[in-house]
Amino acid sequence: MHEEEEDLDALYRSSYSQLVGQVAAFAGSVTMAEEAVQEAFVQLIPRWSTVRRPESPRAWLRRVALNRVVGA
Repeated sequence: MHEEEEDLDALYRSSYSQLVGQVAAFAGSVTMAEEAVQEAFVQLIPRWSTVRRPESPRAWLRRVALNRVVGA
């Protein structure tokens, strides 16, 4: 596994549950939150080289997931 894949895997394992909880508290639906967080991770993959540096990847993921829930 490459370093980038390892970093993404570690981020997923360390933050997925917390992000789902935060988004579910806002959305009122765990299912909707799970889908939004999963989609946020999918969107993160091609942007990883830029997102991981200047800003918090967790904050980016949370914002993308919340935007998805608001737009639903």
